[in-house]
Amino acid sequence: MADRHLHIRDLSVSYPRATRPTLDGITLERIAPGRMTVFAGPNGAGKSTLLKAIAGTVRYSGVIRLGDTDLASLPPREKSGLIGFMPQSGSARARLTVLEAVLAATDITSGLRASRQSMDAACDALERLGILQLAQTPLASLSGGQRQLAVLAQSLARRPPVLLLDEPTSALDLRHQFEVMAVLQSLADEGTTIILVLHDLALAARWAGHFVFLADGRIAAAGAAVETLTPALLHKVYGIRAEVATRPDGAMTIHVLAPG
Repeated sequence: MADRHLHIRDLSVSYPRATRPTLDGITLERIAPGRMTVFAGPNGAGKSTLLKAIAGTVRYSGVIRLGDTDLASLPPREKSGLIGFMPQSGSARARLTVLEAVLAATDITSGLRASRQSMDAACDALERLGILQLAQTPLASLSGGQRQLAVLAQSLARRPPVLLLDEPTSALDLRHQFEVMAVLQSLADEGTTIILVLHDLALAARWAGHFVFLADGRIAAAGAAVETLTPALLHKVYGIRAEVATRPDGAMTIHVLAPG
């Protein structure tokens, strides 16, 4: 596949009995491999729905292509080999051990049964996330943060060229947030297209190369952090007054002054 950019054109999603579309005419050309893109915006803006549309778990109108391939034309197994998706409420069968759950995820996409390749991929994902020592632990015995890491390992082990993650750090402490974002950055450096939904804009700005802000189902702004994370944009999208500062090391800080 020569062109590995993700292309979204005129994408709309409407749920039954909704008074308006959840997504309305979203166009994002050339979401690039090898970097992290963050979908941000207030609750109800359509961020999670946009991830689900790319993953193919909700019906949509419009076109989503990976390179020249229309994702809607692919059978589920082939598509799952290209698009990895970790929803906000990731599920895993609690009776399995961590390793079994990750192996099950790799076997779904590869059609293999615990082959050496899938075993290596599973162990590599667990090691990258620092939970290899939990491989034989039942999922039911894990803390909320540990289970979130185990579900994330399911997505990483598939090694898809596009990885979609909905709030992957929401249940994690500060150390594990940093470690997970560092792992995702390493995957991006290896050429994976990483797309995340994050509410923590300071965390997102520390790692992401590109932002897409959504509001009321439409794109409010798209671009690099320094271009989009501005007091004017935060007021427009979130309805807050805020100060934004960039430190000498490039990290950005956001200080919310007041609503309105």
